[in-house]
Amino acid sequence: MPTVLAHPDCHRNIGPAVIVATWVEAALASTIVIIRFISQTTIVKKVGIDDWMMLLALVSARGVVLILTNSCKVIAVFNTSLITHAVGWGLGRHFECLNEIQQRKAMK
Repeated sequence: MPTVLAHPDCHRNIGPAVIVATWVEAALASTIVIIRFISQTTIVKKVGIDDWMMLLALVSARGVVLILTNSCKVIAVFNTSLITHAVGWGLGRHFECLNEIQQRKAMK
């Protein structure tokens, strides 16, 4: 069985807080960009370069992937999913508090 080294803060785990913060931020950013595109196409009836730059920034910074399937828009937040997965590898905890398997995965 892998051993865990003693550390004074081993009881501390901010992983769940990291998950909540990243998903809330991703949802808020996606919502704002979607609302802007809807208003630009319906009210202003013109989508400018600034709108496309906002979408590009959202896609590149957050890793948002837009998938169109059967006229249903599905938004998959790739980067946030990776962060969520990384919490299982020990993100949010001290390295010394992880077992050997988690330490190996955290170093990848």
